[in-house]
Amino acid sequence: MPTFNGLNTAMFQVTVIDGAAAATALTVSGIAPADVLLMVLHQDSTGLLLADLTNEASITAVDTVQLSSTATTGDKLVVAWLDLSQPER
Repeated sequence: MPTFNGLNTAMFQVTVIDGAAAATALTVSGIAPADVLLMVLHQDSTGLLLADLTNEASITAVDTVQLSSTATTGDKLVVAWLDLSQPER
């Protein structure tokens, strides 16, 4: 992970997206392969936190994240990342 001199709050991004089958491209608007994925949390339809899936998540392309093995169809994912296109302070 890069060393930061100061954190520009515009760098911190978080969104909630719909889940999908395992190994499916998930759209996360604004994320890029050079960004730092901080966490991916799996929530069921009631908002109950089911799991931290960060260790199996990866940024595979611009606007795209993928989970390697967990199906989240019908549920939600909370995705947080550092947008490295935003300059440091």
